[in-house]
Amino acid sequence: MNSPRPAGTLVLTCVLLVLAACRGGGSKAPADPPAAPVILRFEADPNPVEAGSPVTLRAEFTGGKGALDPGLGAIASGQALAFVPLGDTSVVLTVTSPSGQVRSEAVKVQVKPSPDFEDPASFTVPPCLQLGEAPDRPDRLGLMWHAPAYDTGTWAVEVRTTGTWVRMADPASTLVDIPGTQVPAQRAWTAVLKPLEPGGTFDYRVLRDGRRVFQVNGARARMAPGQRQRVVIAGDLVEPGNPASRSIAEGIAAQKPDLMLAVGDLSYPHGTYQEYRAHFYPTYNGGPAPFMRSRLMVGILGNHDVAHVDRGAPPPLGSLAYYYCWDQPLNGPGLLQGGHVANLSPAQAWAPFRQAAGARYPAMGNFWFDSGDARFVVLDSNRYMHRDDPALRHWVETALDGAPAGFWRIVLYHHPGFNQSSFKHTNDWHMAQLWPVLQRHRVDLVVNGHLHAYARTRPFTLAPGGVDEAHILPDLAYDGAATTKAAGPIQIITGAGGGISHKNRFRVPAKGPKPFHQALIADRHSFSVLDLDRDRLRFRQMDGAGAVLDQFTLTR
Repeated sequence: MNSPRPAGTLVLTCVLLVLAACRGGGSKAPADPPAAPVILRFEADPNPVEAGSPVTLRAEFTGGKGALDPGLGAIASGQALAFVPLGDTSVVLTVTSPSGQVRSEAVKVQVKPSPDFEDPASFTVPPCLQLGEAPDRPDRLGLMWHAPAYDTGTWAVEVRTTGTWVRMADPASTLVDIPGTQVPAQRAWTAVLKPLEPGGTFDYRVLRDGRRVFQVNGARARMAPGQRQRVVIAGDLVEPGNPASRSIAEGIAAQKPDLMLAVGDLSYPHGTYQEYRAHFYPTYNGGPAPFMRSRLMVGILGNHDVAHVDRGAPPPLGSLAYYYCWDQPLNGPGLLQGGHVANLSPAQAWAPFRQAAGARYPAMGNFWFDSGDARFVVLDSNRYMHRDDPALRHWVETALDGAPAGFWRIVLYHHPGFNQSSFKHTNDWHMAQLWPVLQRHRVDLVVNGHLHAYARTRPFTLAPGGVDEAHILPDLAYDGAATTKAAGPIQIITGAGGGISHKNRFRVPAKGPKPFHQALIADRHSFSVLDLDRDRLRFRQMDGAGAVLDQFTLTR
């Protein structure tokens, strides 16, 4: 039998029961606070990344939705997102919970320059920049390379100006299978690079079957009007076995020009395809100064480029490689008749050459183009050309008069019209016949090669009635320093670019130098440097070590 509880115990029990009921039955306990977002991983791979290549962002997080800035959009946890950075970039991952709580984390993507690259097995002639067929378009250039004819790969070219690679139009090719060259059949490939930023730098790469086989960074586009430019000019360039050829090439590269003009006799002794491949390209598109890969060089015909052919004499088979080793404008006079071309006979033997050269032969011997504030007119001065032909003279006049207002007018051809050499081969005045045309149409400079030396005349005109020394009227007031406005064109001979020296072919007469000559340096190799804008042209003649041998200034 149970004993009754004391009354106080019963009351306490009831109070406890009531308190318990109030706690548990009247309302629920408050919920835990919502979980904040958590970023578990956020990374970029690869990092650093090569310029123009994609980087992949990977993110893992909980507790919300993710977004990437700047401007990359939403990303889910576990998702990978690829993009191409234009430069060093900080990417921020922001995760926002449903209640508005935010977590952020940043990763800095570093962009490193992509290195130049060449797969030598893919080319017999590596890619080099060309003027192409747009003489007045600074927003485009050509590109040329040679590869074995049996190569059936698919070629492509891409250009990068702002960070992403852009595919160019498909390249074209011609067969180069020339008897007598001792070179297996090749294909000469050309492509057009556009649009480019005039005067700006760009990168380009060549792909074969989708794989990069060549790349150059920091190539330079042609200058537009209003942009200051540096132009190097040299002639008589690459002679086998002469170390001066390479030292001048390296000296030219050290001046960091925007454009180089080669005034004839580009590759000795006969301008054949094998000479280009064995000597010219290794000097100017390879070795320590691979200039042509990143800067434009323009080639001009000399007598060695056509194997010394005269009127009526056929050149040896294998010569005239100029016409399939360069891609330059075809805006010349189109003089196919009247002896303006070399005699390519018998026709059957020259058919492979004509196939390789295509429309370039003979049109590419004479052309004009613009760069910066200058109109350059290029002439073939070999003896098969008839300088007294009215059609040729009319074309020269039209090319000069077509220059935009305020442009410098610079005419380039190999054989100088006037010189003081005592050697029969170089004492050749046949181009003097064009001087009245040049002075009448306000030419500023006439630049030649042929003599392996440097020479400069005073500005001069010819009096009516003749084109010989007796009719020369020199501007004796011009000194190129205190007086910089010239009355007549100045003739420059800059043929000391690497051929054997002609220092023994000059003899100053006992009565002194000819009055129209102002400078003569025949004892060393050298090249010309022009810094020009719209109002001023500064000229320097420099040796391979960078020493200034002569200088003058022209102003309007």
